[in-house]
Amino acid sequence: GCGALSVVHGTPGRSDPVFDIVDCTGIRLSHFAIDAPQTIAVALRDTAAKGVDFGRALSDIALEELAITARDAAAILFDGGSDLAIESCRIDLAALEGAIGERGTLYGTASAILLFGARMRVERCAIAGVADAKPNQRPFGGIHVFGGSEDIEIRRNLITLGSGTGVQLGSISFVKAEGKLGFTKRLLRAKGEDEAGRHTMLGRGFVVSEDGCIKFPPGPGGHGGGGGDGDGRVPDADPPIIRLRILDNDIVRMGGDGIGVFAFFDINDDAQLISLSDVEIRDNRISRCATREAPELEGGLYAYSARGGIVLAHAERLVVAG
Repeated sequence: GCGALSVVHGTPGRSDPVFDIVDCTGIRLSHFAIDAPQTIAVALRDTAAKGVDFGRALSDIALEELAITARDAAAILFDGGSDLAIESCRIDLAALEGAIGERGTLYGTASAILLFGARMRVERCAIAGVADAKPNQRPFGGIHVFGGSEDIEIRRNLITLGSGTGVQLGSISFVKAEGKLGFTKRLLRAKGEDEAGRHTMLGRGFVVSEDGCIKFPPGPGGHGGGGGDGDGRVPDADPPIIRLRILDNDIVRMGGDGIGVFAFFDINDDAQLISLSDVEIRDNRISRCATREAPELEGGLYAYSARGGIVLAHAERLVVAG
């Protein structure tokens, strides 16, 4: 493309991505703009991936120097592939036209970049919301790495002015209560509003209070540390993220944690954790995060949850350094 002079617009009223790339290799998108306020700008999907066997049909993908305007949905979705590079891109998050979650469960509640796969790198990108937007009209923003992903590097990025977590780690799936079913990848699972006024997105509940504040109970179902989705299924932590490097990023003025896990479990009732293995978090500058109103805690979450700059649940071979 020709930089900002080349603009691809999403079709108003359509829910399909502006670019929907399925089962491809050797794809490069570079040097143009995408205006996608209502839908995903770039979706990359591997339909042959099974479990965590990544890159069967989607690999060798480069997104370079793209300027994306997003709002209601994620800007970039990478689902099941391998060998992804997102480099020198800018994602501007416009203010939502209504309160977050108001027009459906996923309205503004997905991170700007969603990653599920292997050998993925996000470098020298900027993800920024609007400074003067009301807190409940800011999309989540940030980057979300789903459980089971491997070999991820997030470095030298600016992440700011979202209502969610700067770099969110891990995910859950709902499984039948009578025995775990094993890992089944699931992205962007949605459910409508229930009688208690809660919404669920990827198993995470939140409440928009009368004064417009967003509250996120730390448990995966939004009801303490257990929860469920109302059809006899219970939350189950997805497999660990393996070999993760978060280096030299600026994470500023996020509503949630600077770097944090997707949810906590009350391990008195449900002995599981969102886990990481072989992790390096180094030289990041995190400031003025966790500005969202603190949730009300229940049960063991008084002891087994937290919020702040860097908030993890369980990690093996972890290095955190300045």
